[in-house]
Parts: sequence; C-alpha cells; structure tokens
Amino acid sequence: MAPAYLADYCQPTTVTAGRTRLRSANTQQLAIPWTNTGYGDRSIAVSGPSAWNSLPTALRMSDYSLTTFRTQLKALLFM
Repeated sequence: MAPAYLADYCQPTTVTAGRTRLRSANTQQLAIPWTNTGYGDRSIAVSGPSAWNSLPTALRMSDYSLTTFRTQLKALLFM
C-alpha cells in the first residue's frame, strides 16, 4: 500500500540475499541497511524498518484490515 519510492526501502529479510536462514526471516521483519554515519541512521531507509521491527510480532504477523491495524497500533502507542 506504500508508494513505490518508499516500498523500495522496505525489503523483507527473506528477500535480502544471505538472510534466508535467520530466525527473523519468518517474523515479517524488514531488512535494515547498514550505515557508517550518524546521518544515515536517521534516514527513512533505516528509521522506517527499525520502527516496523520494533512492533510486537502479533501486530506485524496479523492479517488486519487497515482500520483494525490503526486501532491496534494506537492502543499500543497510547497505553
């Protein structure tokens, strides 16, 4: 559901070469690119997947509709 320019930054760990045997490959986590600078760590390519990976597994693995996902996320953030 994301625009193409943002979807390019959000690659699952199963797509990333050499990561098929990791435990995170089955938990719908996103691959975080390695950066060498402090500025790179604050980019959308790093902070977006980091925020997604910090969500509970139950929220990431579910087949919620968009409205249900938003409700669950709001309940989690404002607890």
